[in-house]
Amino acid sequence: MEHQEENYNTFNNEQKQDTNIALYSSFSIVMFSIFFSSLFGAYLLRSNLIAVGNKEAANRLSIFAFVYFIATIVIAMIPNPPVPILSMVMNWIGGNLLAYYFQKQLIPEYVLHPKKPILKVLMVSLLISLVLVSLLVLMMANK
Repeated sequence: MEHQEENYNTFNNEQKQDTNIALYSSFSIVMFSIFFSSLFGAYLLRSNLIAVGNKEAANRLSIFAFVYFIATIVIAMIPNPPVPILSMVMNWIGGNLLAYYFQKQLIPEYVLHPKKPILKVLMVSLLISLVLVSLLVLMMANK
């Protein structure tokens, strides 16, 4: 009986320890998806999955995110001329899929985790976006 109680306490302590891991919030995942791209939101969710020890799901999610990103580009470029709001809508859909479907399925206890700060990821995302926009402006200026 004492051994079973010890196992139960060990399990509860491990479970409490797991919920102390800070994770990016669903709101952050959706917002990064909308304003940057679904790849950025997928990066946040992938980080969450790795933090909780689900590397296999993180790898599968990366494949889904890449395919979804390509689909977003193709769909947004179908109209002639391309419609930028279409890519934002696709990113919104992708962010909601990531945050409210995949995260809910793969990390059911995500709401119990403390929120991870986004400042560092936001700065890196802004820097990447700035570089890409600068390259685009340079390319258009050389035409």
